[in-house]
Amino acid sequence: MQEYLQGFFVAFGLISAIGAQNAFVIKCAIKKQYTFLVCAVCVGCDVVFMSIGVLGFGSWLSQSAFLSKILALCGAIFLCYYGFLSFKSALYPKARLDSTQEQKSIPHKAILLQTLAMTLLNPHMYLDTIVLLGSVGVSMESQLDFLLGCVSASAAWFALLGFGANALSPYFTSPKAFVWLDVCVGCVMFGIAFSLLLWVLGH
Repeated sequence: MQEYLQGFFVAFGLISAIGAQNAFVIKCAIKKQYTFLVCAVCVGCDVVFMSIGVLGFGSWLSQSAFLSKILALCGAIFLCYYGFLSFKSALYPKARLDSTQEQKSIPHKAILLQTLAMTLLNPHMYLDTIVLLGSVGVSMESQLDFLLGCVSASAAWFALLGFGANALSPYFTSPKAFVWLDVCVGCVMFGIAFSLLLWVLGH
């Protein structure tokens, strides 16, 4: 039980940090774009990479400087692209007002691919799930309990984040609300991309 609680609180603290993935989940949930699918994909990816980390592969990734830099550059490029799309959307707020219509116009496969890209091209996800949780998990007496705690934290966080933002969607009934949402998401994306580029240049 102690290992379960440790896994839950450590993972919850890492996952709940503001980042590109969380901003993407909030944006989809507010627009009611396949909230359950987006959250399920995020949790599923966490389960896979948390398992890899806890099973002892965390140290391998952290020791590969070349792989870390390539991953960071790919993530920065993708985040810049998504940030550009968010700022572009802010210029046309009226087109975002009818969230129900927009949900029907976007195929679930497109949302699925965007969610996977936002998750798998985010270097912080690998750092948190494989390196950090992996380095803590391998020292636990019961690695299974620790892993179950981590997975529970992921499920609880994304359920809270996704469906909590889903409940706030009625407040986004004006074009100005979507402008602020898109601008905030765009700033988050470019901010994280800039920090990744600084990290690559500094190493």
